[in-house]
Amino acid sequence: MTSTIESSDPSSYPRESAVRIFLAGDVNFSRSITNLVERDIDPLLYVKRIIREADIAIVNLETTIATNGTPQTKTHVFRSPPEVLRFLTNAGVDIVSLANNHAMDYGAEAMFATRKHLQEYGILFTGAGSNWQDASRPLILTQKNITLAILCTGFQKPEELLATDKRPGTAGLRWKRILSLVTHLEKEVDYLIFFVHWGWEYVAPPLADEQISHAHALIDAGVDAIIGHHPHLIQGLEIYKGKPIFYSVGNFLFPQWEIKEARAAFAVVLDLQKTNTTIITHPYLIPIYRLSTTLQPIIAGGKEEEEVYQLVTSRSSLLGSNWILQKERKSWVPFWRVVPKP
Repeated sequence: MTSTIESSDPSSYPRESAVRIFLAGDVNFSRSITNLVERDIDPLLYVKRIIREADIAIVNLETTIATNGTPQTKTHVFRSPPEVLRFLTNAGVDIVSLANNHAMDYGAEAMFATRKHLQEYGILFTGAGSNWQDASRPLILTQKNITLAILCTGFQKPEELLATDKRPGTAGLRWKRILSLVTHLEKEVDYLIFFVHWGWEYVAPPLADEQISHAHALIDAGVDAIIGHHPHLIQGLEIYKGKPIFYSVGNFLFPQWEIKEARAAFAVVLDLQKTNTTIITHPYLIPIYRLSTTLQPIIAGGKEEEEVYQLVTSRSSLLGSNWILQKERKSWVPFWRVVPKP
């Protein structure tokens, strides 16, 4: 089944007939976020209403959830207690990716503990496992007669923490294997989302040889939408052959304030509507910022909303924008609709 971005007014379809998918970037409960948790303050208090409106909500869980394990030799290692997962379930998060450079911060023992705790809290996951096949196994689910696949892979360092055929770890950016997975998956599902941890930290232009070239190859192979994270800031977005590519959405819940450019972010909402032969995609952006006092993510408004808009549009112009961003609202929430240029 093919997919394409629809440029017509989305009010032409009933909301209840579409599958709504919410996707956001890095989530981390460490450092200053720990202070909120210890005071029983919900870190996702100001965004959970909009997350709950989605049929499926996905984030990148960039920390180990465990009380065991051995810290690896890395610049930064993160670990949080299992009880923080209640904030994800209370917010309506359904799926997390573990395909990132912090899921193995305390080794394989803690990674497996993370998976166990996620199961206990009813959260689906992919991206890390007992070997490459296990780690890269996509999540396949059906909502409103649309069968979806969520494929998660990502950057990892050192390479000893990557999954191989015989070693546990995370699903790395093994592009030939990823393309092979996509080729098989796209025949089995209606819509394929690639949720990926890639790029360089604090580098705004997407990398031509890693991100852009591979994004195009993945869509050529059958991916319907690509949502990226890891750089900690907003990168551009692109429509390639009728499919959306969000190179980096920035942070979502992250203990970081000092770097100004990392404060702004956005979440992606995909409304999917099925016809006889096509999945019509209605993509939206929701501007996100963080409070300076608690670092809780909020729906951006005022000057922060305009900052997000300027970052998205200016950085996307470097990719030769073939779309426009229509600033719409749904109730109190800015929903910016991505519309292909005629």
